[in-house]
Amino acid sequence: MDIKHLVENYPKLQQYISEIHYSDMYIKQINQAFSFIVQNNKDYWNDYFDVEKEFCNSKKENTNNSRRVALSVIANFDCFEIYPNGSRQNYFKINLPLIQPFQEFLEYVEKMAEKNGLADSYNMNCISILKSFMVYLQDKGIKSFQEVHPEDVISFFSNGKEPMKSYDSVMRLRHALETGMNWNEAIRKIYIDIPIIRNRRKNIQYLTPEEIAALLEALEDETTGLSLCARTIGYLLYYTGLRACDITRMKIGNIDWDKEKIMLVQHKTGIPVTLPLPVKAGNMIFRYLTEERPECDCDFLFIRSNAPYKPYNPTSITNICSKIFKTAGIRQNPGERQGSHIFRHNVVKKLLENGVSKPVITAMIGHSNPSSIDAYVNTDFIHLKECALSVERFPMGPEAFRYE
Repeated sequence: MDIKHLVENYPKLQQYISEIHYSDMYIKQINQAFSFIVQNNKDYWNDYFDVEKEFCNSKKENTNNSRRVALSVIANFDCFEIYPNGSRQNYFKINLPLIQPFQEFLEYVEKMAEKNGLADSYNMNCISILKSFMVYLQDKGIKSFQEVHPEDVISFFSNGKEPMKSYDSVMRLRHALETGMNWNEAIRKIYIDIPIIRNRRKNIQYLTPEEIAALLEALEDETTGLSLCARTIGYLLYYTGLRACDITRMKIGNIDWDKEKIMLVQHKTGIPVTLPLPVKAGNMIFRYLTEERPECDCDFLFIRSNAPYKPYNPTSITNICSKIFKTAGIRQNPGERQGSHIFRHNVVKKLLENGVSKPVITAMIGHSNPSSIDAYVNTDFIHLKECALSVERFPMGPEAFRYE
């Protein structure tokens, strides 16, 4: 490893992640990884795989995952001059060598994935878990797909007592194998052998009618102390369900005042989306632009009120949401979600309740996969009630309702 090369060039990476407005926590983790490398420079470190063994040795797997992500950013920058782009580019998975049969299949899946119309970030995640799976197989001495037995597939996901991989990992590997299903019959067999892992996703939190009433009252009341910027962002979140990262990247030119539309390319998926500009949100944007927003050359819609005038980052949007909820007097108990994403949940919930089809909802909120909204179905109480079974056929005596 050439530590001197990293030290000389690291300021470029620091400047980049600062200018792109990555979160303070993300920047802190990268700086910690850099400090570890410089302060613990060992003669026997030949590459970043040696660094990973010592840096990612916490007893907490979540801590190791965070450290590995930060170290991957530095390794990709130092070795290939690749800057972070919002998607996880795991250096330690990408650069592990595969034997020829596995490498050829990986390249085939990558080629086919370019035609499936899904987001690049999702395809990258699928390909990443596929490569991890094949590395696992070859570490077991397996040299072809024909040699893979059901227990080899199952052991990748479970240690025999509990799952070691998530539901998402299962689905992504399934998708990757589906993409390359025509490679040979052995791929179909492996696909069938993938175990079923229960989705442990928690129920989606949603805004109740009482919370919505309090929220809108707080946004409409000009005496609460909320700035025009905060109120404008609140209206945009409530009526459009845009992600915080998209709101921070919104530019004044993304608003078509004549057609009353918002048009932008989503940062997470790269998919263009066009939304109607709600009247209240449009009026508040106009007021913010003419009454509160500093005059400067910055073309981002929402900028800091003090110089230097830079656009907000997603963490700032989270803080604004917390202020809005506190002003409204709602969601102040531990465990109650206060971030911007709950507005997105609310928009999907309302669309589902009004019978809007999944493809239309997918287009409106900018998901790349229609199945992504399946997790929101448990908040659609109107249609869930239609599935409930009547208890009229099972009469119970009054003693069943007695409390002792």
